[in-house]
Amino acid sequence: MVRRSCQTAALGALSCCVWGTLVFVALPSHAGVMSPMVGWQAELNTFAHDVTGTVTILDEDTVVVEDFTYDGQGLAVYFYLATEDTKDAFIDGLSIGPPLLGTLYKGNEGPLVIDLPDGETLDGYHAISVWCVPAQARFGSGTFMPVPEPTSLGLLLAGTGCLAVRRRRGILSAR
Repeated sequence: MVRRSCQTAALGALSCCVWGTLVFVALPSHAGVMSPMVGWQAELNTFAHDVTGTVTILDEDTVVVEDFTYDGQGLAVYFYLATEDTKDAFIDGLSIGPPLLGTLYKGNEGPLVIDLPDGETLDGYHAISVWCVPAQARFGSGTFMPVPEPTSLGLLLAGTGCLAVRRRRGILSAR
């Protein structure tokens, strides 16, 4: 499933509201330990069809694609996850999100929020690609890497179950 971001959003089990430049996230009491890869990013390297963008891991089963460009051409084209950024790994990878074929992305449509299929998590996946299934070709791909800590820190409001996080380039960022 793909959602466009907005000023207020529900993120899986989290709910958020924007107040000034801060985003407040209410954590439910049943919230588990987050994946250690939350916040990691992959820059899509361009191989074909003008693919570019930055993909951020939002939680254990959601990624956010920012500044995404793609000319809409190809055969059957999807975002794919793989264990590493190689053609062989993507052949055995996991398709996520809707088909991309036929939709022009100019990088100014706002972030795409993509939920993984039910029961799937990002555990074991370290790379993402805009993948053409019949041609077994990467149009753009990258490896998830940790991002250096920002200079401004988030604020954990002890005892309230709320986490204040900063807003970064139009997406919610739990830093």
